[in-house]
Amino acid sequence: MCIKSELVKPLHAYIPTSIVIPTGTQYYPGMNTLTIKIPETLEQDLIRLSKQAHISKSELVRQALQVFLARGQSAVPFVSALDQAGDLVGCFSGGPTDLSTNPEHLNGFGSV
Repeated sequence: MCIKSELVKPLHAYIPTSIVIPTGTQYYPGMNTLTIKIPETLEQDLIRLSKQAHISKSELVRQALQVFLARGQSAVPFVSALDQAGDLVGCFSGGPTDLSTNPEHLNGFGSV
């Protein structure tokens, strides 16, 4: 008996991409597990958004993490020198009022 090749699906078409467990959760073969601790308010927001989007909390976190990493952001935000020394800016009194604009104040600067 000859079977036409158009009617036969490739083997990978029969392998499920996810397995639904009777508890209602999904298991994705080949995925790693990551456990994190989050504040209660963040969990409440996560639950609310996952219900709104009709997706699991894990899927919502995966999508958010992908967006974050795609933007190239690092876990440590950039902090400028002004942010670090902001409380010192403008705290000195009695100096020349034109210190940043008058080149005469730079005479001899950098010489040994």
